Amino acid sequence: PASSTKMPLALRRAPDTLAGWRGPARDFNYMAEVQPVWDRHCLPCHDFGKKGAKALVLAGDRNAAFNMSYTALWKSKQLKVVGGGPAEIQQPYSWGSHASPLVRMLRNGHHKVKLPDEDFDRIVTWIDLNAPYYPLYESNFPDNDYGRSPLTPAQGKTLKQLKISDLEICFDRPEKSPCLEALKGDPVQYEAVLAIIRAGQAALEKSPRPDTPGFVPSAADQARLAKYEQRRKLEMESRAAIRNGNTFFEPKLPCPEKPEANTTKQPKKKK
Repeated sequence: PASSTKMPLALRRAPDTLAGWRGPARDFNYMAEVQPVWDRHCLPCHDFGKKGAKALVLAGDRNAAFNMSYTALWKSKQLKVVGGGPAEIQQPYSWGSHASPLVRMLRNGHHKVKLPDEDFDRIVTWIDLNAPYYPLYESNFPDNDYGRSPLTPAQGKTLKQLKISDLEICFDRPEKSPCLEALKGDPVQYEAVLAIIRAGQAALEKSPRPDTPGFVPSAADQARLAKYEQRRKLEMESRAAIRNGNTFFEPKLPCPEKPEANTTKQPKKKK
């Protein structure tokens, strides 16, 4: 823009106070913010066994990585988001809620479903945030598939040998798992797979993921978070020293990921 000596309008008044979005500040959690919208308005038709399930299942049952509605919306290409890439600059309105078929359908009307303004806002906000699922990076099953699955590597291997997708299982209602439909003719395999799903259900009840209340990060993630908090405190001390004209020497922090790096090696004695 052309240079000007006039004071910008934004600087001629006091800054606004942010009011927040639909409640107190928090990490965005698909299960807490979006799934309740489907539960209120869509499950009468889009739950397992219902008419709309043939097109889209919007149930909140958790699978090995996410939940059924989240997986179905991605697989059906109802969302137009960047995801993990590409890195190139995108053209305006080429992604996000404006470009997503899901939002277009909701705006045009879907049968007799009319979302209240707040529920529509939750869907649009979720998509414009790049359609995340988990509110946190940390996990409690770091050694299992996705870092999120409650199934052990051995249980996951058994499902793969049977050519069963772990995204087609339901830990909240194991008997509703879509993968069981193809096994009804084989009672032995049916019961074996159902037992694996129930074992995953029990593991989730004992150690909930970040998408549900009660989550506790793994030991490695807790150590990493502690390190980040230490670095944040040091950064604050450093900035305070700069503001006050003081000298600040940052100490060496221990490295939880590489304990051997915390030990000072003694030089070898020469013969």
